[in-house]
Amino acid sequence: MKKRDFIQMAAAYFMPPTEWNVDKSIVYAEKLWDRLTAKGYGESKPHDPKAGVDYYRKLSPAMQVQFDKFWIAFAYKEGKQGAAMRWWQMGELSAEHCDKIIHAAGQTAAARKNLPPDRVPIMAQGWLNEMRFLDGEVTETEKKKMSKDNVLVAMTIFNGDLAHAKRMSEMGDPANREYWLGEVKKITEKIRALRENN
Repeated sequence: MKKRDFIQMAAAYFMPPTEWNVDKSIVYAEKLWDRLTAKGYGESKPHDPKAGVDYYRKLSPAMQVQFDKFWIAFAYKEGKQGAAMRWWQMGELSAEHCDKIIHAAGQTAAARKNLPPDRVPIMAQGWLNEMRFLDGEVTETEKKKMSKDNVLVAMTIFNGDLAHAKRMSEMGDPANREYWLGEVKKITEKIRALRENN
């Protein structure tokens, strides 16, 4: 927590005991901050890449190849060391997992082209840290919904085909009638099977 935020919160906490004296509350909050800092509870340190550490060189040769593919696909050439640090933290990745990340990075790069001019694009380190590559994965709920939607589409098509086959079986010569009655039977079986399986 930053000192400013702590002082604001602590001063608000001390307001009732100090009979709503703002200056006195701030003094108490500052003294508390100083005491906590002396005990080692001060401001948290940022988790940025350590100065002088070349995280790209820390990657194994296989990880460097994977990272290079990601970096090209992500196509936003800022903060390479931070991104390399995050890649290094993720450890060795399977080819399948790496391909998913690279594919998602390419999609992000394509979407970035439509970003409004006043919006700052996310850098690779933040994108990896927030695991944005999982955003496009289809959940089980979505899979079930897609499956139900596919069944509804198939049912609509079969019902249309069935209505057409019935109309055709009611008109024309007897030879065509037999063919269309056979189609009615086949389509009816497909509809029955679809209903039983879903």
